[in-house]
Amino acid sequence: TVPHKSEVAKLCDHLSEPASTAGAVNTLSFQDGEIHGDNTDGIGLLRDLAINQGITLEGANILILGAGGATRGIVGPLLEMQPSSLRIANRTIDKAQALAEHFSHSGPVSACRFNMVPITEDYDLIINATSAGVRGETPPYPEAALSERTFCYDLSYGLKPTPFSVWAREHGAARSVMGWGMLVEQAAESFRIWRGVRPDTGPVLKQMTITAYGLSSQFCSHRRPGIASRGACFCIGRGVLVNPAGHSLNNNPFVEMCALSVTRADRVQSNART
Repeated sequence: TVPHKSEVAKLCDHLSEPASTAGAVNTLSFQDGEIHGDNTDGIGLLRDLAINQGITLEGANILILGAGGATRGIVGPLLEMQPSSLRIANRTIDKAQALAEHFSHSGPVSACRFNMVPITEDYDLIINATSAGVRGETPPYPEAALSERTFCYDLSYGLKPTPFSVWAREHGAARSVMGWGMLVEQAAESFRIWRGVRPDTGPVLKQMTITAYGLSSQFCSHRRPGIASRGACFCIGRGVLVNPAGHSLNNNPFVEMCALSVTRADRVQSNART
């Protein structure tokens, strides 16, 4: 949906509360000839951070990089978790300030430029919401904002580490994770909207244990026990989806939906490199 989440919202006949608050849509459903827009990014991110990654958001100092549609979808839900502060940094201050003002009634949110991120306190969580990684670019990430206690999360994902993931690792972040978990969790919410039932994300996440260090064991130092010896979590080719043991995972509509996103992500990264 990058970069059309805000534009799509304008085409909908009805918006859910999350979509209306964010002014951005990532899920469309059609009822009685009308278009209903929803935004599952926020709940997807919260579930991955709090449940899958074990991150405490209440009282945390949060920095979000980027002020586009992806940021719109996650600021409101993050503020609902009552962080100590939430700062939006962007190349240009205008878009960041507009977002901060839009959500000012929801909690302690502020804005700044990339090169003017205050560092009076350590950031517990830095979220990269820029699309630079998708394009293979490395923007001027605020190095001084990173400490050994910072958890770094990239909303982008790919079969190789994103530029932000590499940057976080090289600058000593406590942990650095790509947005695979958010992909699965927000997809589960979209699946619920379309089919009326929320699938169990556990089996999919188990197969998609991919951190910011990538699928290759030479990059990954934070895998779950036993993962490193088994190699890649997914082998995808010509429509066949198997786990490392060679067992087919096809015929599961939710798993196949996530796998399709994986192959698309790799295609986008390949195009960006060329």
